[in-house]
Formats: sequence, structure tokens, C-alpha cells
Amino acid sequence: SGLSGTIPATPGSIKVTINNFSHTYSDDLGIVLVGPTGAALLLQNGCGDDPDMTNVTYTFSDAGATQLPDLTSWTAGTYKPTTYYSGDSFPAPGPLATYGNPGPAGSGTATFASVFGGTAPNGTWNLFVRDFVTGDAGSIAGGWTLEITPSVVVQQHANDFNGDGRSDYAVVRNTGGGPTGQMTWF
Repeated sequence: SGLSGTIPATPGSIKVTINNFSHTYSDDLGIVLVGPTGAALLLQNGCGDDPDMTNVTYTFSDAGATQLPDLTSWTAGTYKPTTYYSGDSFPAPGPLATYGNPGPAGSGTATFASVFGGTAPNGTWNLFVRDFVTGDAGSIAGGWTLEITPSVVVQQHANDFNGDGRSDYAVVRNTGGGPTGQMTWF
């Protein structure tokens, strides 16, 4: 709460960090972010076939260099949202299967900017995590963080001489020398 402006449709305006992620088989896991308007973006689904990821902290951002890998584990870093499975559902109170798909599965192209750009940043944000296959276990021991850099509306006021954000009056007077004399501004 307390942010002004809207979320810009530019890479890096939203970042989600997963802190101390561990899972015995990360390929089974899906993570979706839901904003205050109900708009949702699938952040991760079907990533990394390697078992036993332990205490990895990583960030999702449109400004990430690459997507998460399909067949191997990953290290700390910043990644683009990634899904290798499409159509998975996150039961209520999750968004079910109504979310932006970043792909490559299902030819998805959704991004933070395309899903949340232009919306107000204030309100309740939710992260839903689902393990789609039984028999494995995991945790996000350090929780998750959301970083939003809203666009700021800058109001410019003509003739703001004292920097208070409001327009000021100006007066000019001829202070000597007749019609071609010196002019002084007040």
C-alpha cells in the first residue's frame, strides 16, 4: 500500500523472489502470482527435472536473462517467468486455469508487463504454489518477496519559482530608464 502511479509496462517493474526454495523434484511444481485486480501470471511450471534442489533463492522478472531450464536444476539468479506445461489448475482461492502463460509451453508469451502493466500496485497480492504430483516434498523456507517500481506521475507547474509544486504569480516593472529602461521581475 501507499504506492502512487501505476505499474509500468516495462521490463523489471515487477520482481518476485523465491527465498530458500527446496524441492525433491521441482518439475512437479507450479507457481502463480495474482494481483489485486485478479490478473494472474504463471511464474513457473514444469521446470527442472533434476531432483533435490536445496535452498536456492531466485527472482522472476521480465528483465531476466533467460528462462528457467527444462531439464536441469538452476542456481541463484534472475529469470523470466517460465512454463513447460500448460493448462494446470490452481484450485480456489487460486485462479484455477485463468492466468497469463509465459511459455514456451502452449506458445505463451505473457509477461509481468502484459499482465500487470497499467494497473494500480496497491492491494493484496497472492502467490499460489501447487505440487501437481504426490510423493515429493518441498518448501520455500524464506518466503517470497514482491518488488514493484510504479511509474510516477510528475506534475509540472509553469512558473513554479519557489519549488513548492504550485504555479506562482510574476510581476514585471519598469524600474528606470523610460520605455527602453531596465525591467525587474518580482
